[in-house]
Amino acid sequence: MADQRRAHRRRTPSRSSKRCVKKAKTSRLDIYVDTSVVVPLIVDDVHTARAETMYLHNSGRISLGDFAAAAFASVISSRVRVGSLSTDEGQAAFAKLDQWMISDAYSVTMTSVDITTAPNFLRRLDLNLRAPDAVHIAICRRIGAVLANFDDKMAAAARALDVEIAAA
Repeated sequence: MADQRRAHRRRTPSRSSKRCVKKAKTSRLDIYVDTSVVVPLIVDDVHTARAETMYLHNSGRISLGDFAAAAFASVISSRVRVGSLSTDEGQAAFAKLDQWMISDAYSVTMTSVDITTAPNFLRRLDLNLRAPDAVHIAICRRIGAVLANFDDKMAAAARALDVEIAAA
């Protein structure tokens, strides 16, 4: 199995050199990862095992938006401020995300279309959405990607807006 894993090119950003998850490169639909998936792929979190499993079992190219990267920075900064991560751990998390975005993730830039589409989703009173979630869904729809996230309410709203959800 170790030889088989070595044959795969892509890896999730590992938290240590001993723990590294690798993934085969395929040509399936892009998978847009939101903050709820990015954070546990970079730092230990209650969802780390689930995020790694999702990453391994979804065969599409991982897409990470600049909006998700900004939200990631907000989460990490908040964790440093409340003391659940040290300053060094926070800086290391930023460096891992940056390296992952350069080496393995397909970068997606938020556009004005995403910002103008999000309020249309938020005006759907049958959906339980927050503005950042609406922006993520708008980006995902625009690029035609499958959404990977761990927020059940956001996933339900995305499905209602005809966005496929990645298997967890």
